[in-house]
Amino acid sequence: WFLSRLGKFTGSVIGDLMTKGKAKDKLFGDKAMTLIYKVASERCLLPAYLEDDYLWEIYHEQVSFTNKYMQFGKDNEDFAIEEYEKIKNVTCEEAPSVEHPTILNYAASPDRLVTIEGERIVVEVKCPKPEVFMEYKHKIVDNESLKSIESKYFYQVQAEMMCCGCRQADFVVFCPFLKPNIHIVRITADEEVQKEIEYRISEAEKIIESILNNK
Repeated sequence: WFLSRLGKFTGSVIGDLMTKGKAKDKLFGDKAMTLIYKVASERCLLPAYLEDDYLWEIYHEQVSFTNKYMQFGKDNEDFAIEEYEKIKNVTCEEAPSVEHPTILNYAASPDRLVTIEGERIVVEVKCPKPEVFMEYKHKIVDNESLKSIESKYFYQVQAEMMCCGCRQADFVVFCPFLKPNIHIVRITADEEVQKEIEYRISEAEKIIESILNNK
């Protein structure tokens, strides 16, 4: 899974690429440039680190990051999906890392995919702390509020819809400690935002090409 996403712009970090520079003529902000350099470095990884499991683990441990909140989210994702399936009376499917059909080096992997009333829908799960859950429950109700409160998740869901060919997504917030423990928000595809994502990827690719050709 990690190898399939190496050297690509992916949904989980696309929000970083959307950060703008402080100057009007600067397309990319610092977070965006850090992501661009990261993707460029992945395309230069020595073959040995891709072919040898031991060397890959050394590399992956060095460049990856996790904390107790991220681990909590991973541990509770399946419980969130179980609750979502009960409420919606559906069965979700596991979702692989899906490459965009036309945009090179661009992929996303939603937590699940589901078909509701004949339409394919992305399902993205977040498992925040109780107080954050309550904030999301109170404030996030649609596209604009998700973009305002947590823009990185808004762009992530838009990226997942782009790559999976979906027009809708369910943004699912889950906290096992509370009752009710789930908040579901329907998010729709935003064509203007998706065009901006595509444009920024194309501009980022130009920077990467320049870096890689600077020998």
